[in-house]
Amino acid sequence: MEVIEEFIKGKYEKQELCEDAIVVSENFIAVIDGVTSQENYCSGKALGKIISDILKNIIPTIPEKNSCEEAKEMHKQVSEIAKFVKIDELLNMKPHNLSGGQKQKVSLAGIMVEDTNIVLYDEPLASLDPLSGKYAIELIDELHYEKSLTSIIIEHRLEDVLHRKLDRVIVMDKGEIIANDTPDNILRSSILKDINIREPLYISALKYSGFDLNQLENISDIRKIDFSIAKNEIVNWIETEHTYNKQEYKEVILEINDVNFSYNENKQILKNISFNVKKGEMVSIVGSNGAGKSTMSKIIAGFEKLEDGSILYEGSDITNESITDRANKIGFVLQNPNSMISKINIFDEVALGLRMRNTSEEDVEKRVNHILEICKLKEYRKWPIKALSYGQKKRVTIASILVLDPKIIILDEPTAGQDLFHYREIMEFLKQLHNYGITIIFITHDMHLMLEYTDRAYVFNNGRLRSEGNPEKIFANKEIKKLFCME
Repeated sequence: MEVIEEFIKGKYEKQELCEDAIVVSENFIAVIDGVTSQENYCSGKALGKIISDILKNIIPTIPEKNSCEEAKEMHKQVSEIAKFVKIDELLNMKPHNLSGGQKQKVSLAGIMVEDTNIVLYDEPLASLDPLSGKYAIELIDELHYEKSLTSIIIEHRLEDVLHRKLDRVIVMDKGEIIANDTPDNILRSSILKDINIREPLYISALKYSGFDLNQLENISDIRKIDFSIAKNEIVNWIETEHTYNKQEYKEVILEINDVNFSYNENKQILKNISFNVKKGEMVSIVGSNGAGKSTMSKIIAGFEKLEDGSILYEGSDITNESITDRANKIGFVLQNPNSMISKINIFDEVALGLRMRNTSEEDVEKRVNHILEICKLKEYRKWPIKALSYGQKKRVTIASILVLDPKIIILDEPTAGQDLFHYREIMEFLKQLHNYGITIIFITHDMHLMLEYTDRAYVFNNGRLRSEGNPEKIFANKEIKKLFCME
């Protein structure tokens, strides 16, 4: 019985037993499809039968027998699908070590093994960079035609979805369908702009220039558009626009020196990364999924320990500081606000960090109310957090960081999955914080955010820093544009 308990606890989860042995390992039941040698077959088979009988009483759905051949076929199918989706190198990684984009690819791969006629994709591009988004749409399109599916895509990123042909676009607002038409007709109208959905950049540029879109056919497919006939209008528009001169910053507040990092010895995630952030800047760290952006942010915030290299804050080495000490200098806001929230009401959530530091209740009251005022949440301070909108929850998480008075805030994908209205709302709020002198670092796939709001950008690719500079120059770099699928 003791041995059985050890199996159930997962101590022997990697040991190979006979064809019908079943072991429980953390969150799943794994079917072991072989034996290591002829000698342990009989004992393994007997033990496997006992474990199987016990588990059948606990979990009635366990099949009476799982053949080796079925298991081998399953492994083969998983390997083929993983290779097709380009996640074969991730199969042995733990889910929490995957980036948001990598997790999205895993979810898409799961669709391929399902036997269904209708597939509903809810924001499939939300966590993906432009290049990965392009590939995801290609994958969805291939699945659609190979399996003769009916595919429904719910998405704000219409520009990326239009990479492949759509039959119809259904536009909803306030619970009602306000348009159901071809992509071309939708783009020619003002419907998207009217309800705060971002139009494709090239459509906005043509409209701003005053060009008549009715002169063009197939405007939903950028590859088929003859932009030469709109050249004069576009040039005149650009020449009349004033170039925005972004502020220059001189004092370095954060230095990253020769950083290397890996989750295991087989795959290095970051390779000789060095850069700096200046006091008062708004900086973006961009790159493809799995490029190392999120890992870099976790290292800066202290959630991951360096293998070698150093981190300097205002000239002082903080490489070996604890997460708690680091949080007084550098705040980290996760992409999903629900992952950070642990209290019932707003005030207690924002006050949590101060109370954990044994701050007096008088100071807690004063500082929390001050921050809630800045974040426009004071009137809701006694509200249950579950009653808030997604954007309000985002503000609560930012407030819970601000109350600790950090000089730097890192935000992981602050605009992911948000329509244009909420995008502008959160970014204008962050601009206001920036005016208070806070240095902000964005981890983002959003090229609009990088171009419109940040002073400098760092481009990561395959664990290396590929480029840095102002966003306009980065966009002008042909090699970098290829990384973002802009050419």
